[in-house]
Amino acid sequence: MKLRHPCPYLELANIFDLNLYLYCSDFFDLLIIPKLISDEEMEIVKSKVKKPDTVEITVGGEDGNTTYIHFECMCDLEKSVSPNIQRLGGLLELPVLYKDGWEYYKIISLNKKSQAKIMEYIQTIPEYEILSITDLDIDQYKYQFLTTNEIMKNLTARQIEVLVEAYEQGYYKIPRSIKTWQLAQKFNVSRTATEKSLRKAENTIIASIIPYLLFHQRSHSPFGMKQKKIKLEM
Repeated sequence: MKLRHPCPYLELANIFDLNLYLYCSDFFDLLIIPKLISDEEMEIVKSKVKKPDTVEITVGGEDGNTTYIHFECMCDLEKSVSPNIQRLGGLLELPVLYKDGWEYYKIISLNKKSQAKIMEYIQTIPEYEILSITDLDIDQYKYQFLTTNEIMKNLTARQIEVLVEAYEQGYYKIPRSIKTWQLAQKFNVSRTATEKSLRKAENTIIASIIPYLLFHQRSHSPFGMKQKKIKLEM
């Protein structure tokens, strides 16, 4: 579903002329901007946030050019879309996408009754479009929120091979059962090449799941947030 209504995130997407991604809980929001933003642009973001003193900034991503902005949740329980959908029994597949002047939502309804209530609510929004409705079986439902494809799609066959071998040989145990030079011998390559394959694979996996880690980390610690900048080494 896509819709258009007064929303600070949609305004930011239009200002930056970029696709923005939002993870939202009852306590905190995580806004992902796929670029490094300047101090001036950060001030624009703060101007849209209800409590700018709760803002935290993390710079990372696979290429180091993604800005993660965390702040206290701005949802209005009566006016915001997400809490209304959840109140009516819907589950949101995060993130919400802000693109080309529209908000995009994926909603999971567990029964026809909640689906009817959600549809009735959506019809109160002046501008909306239902893009598709699909029946999900239980197996599809279990993998809606973070699929293996999202994690694996950027790994090479060699990286997967080295990771699996490293795991099976105890490289990730404490203490380690094997060293990288020993792994290298198994693949007839140099220690440097093996370490490079492992590091790239690990960074790719972390980059895939970091939004979820950041989201849950702040969701469980909603208070006492202070503004800071951290650069993640990717």
